[in-house]
Amino acid sequence: MNRVYRGIILCLAVVLVYGVLHRILRAREEERFQIERSRCQLVLVEVWQRSSVNATLVAPQHEHRYYSVDWVESANSAVGVLKRPLVYDKCLSNHGGRGINILMADGTVMWDQNASWLKTFAMDNHAVRLHLPE
Repeated sequence: MNRVYRGIILCLAVVLVYGVLHRILRAREEERFQIERSRCQLVLVEVWQRSSVNATLVAPQHEHRYYSVDWVESANSAVGVLKRPLVYDKCLSNHGGRGINILMADGTVMWDQNASWLKTFAMDNHAVRLHLPE
């Protein structure tokens, strides 16, 4: 009987340790995701701060990661001045398929889960040719 209790206690201990380790690993994974997302947001804000109206927003070293919206070609659209995207992630995979960062015209960076805001924005503003993230 004593062995049975020890076996049960050992099984419970293993399950508890596994649960704790699993939570720790998931927390670390989430931390890495948030750090990468924050780093991406800083890059977008830095790009916005350095750019002028006629300058290219996306530097050559970042072209493979971001789309830049050319609002000069879309000048006749009825889009508000501040609530429009300037630069955004090309791929959902940049952030583990969870979403994208969008640099807005007012300099803020918005997290768009599953690119749902951008997809709605693209449908509502057909005159603006936006490439949707893959």
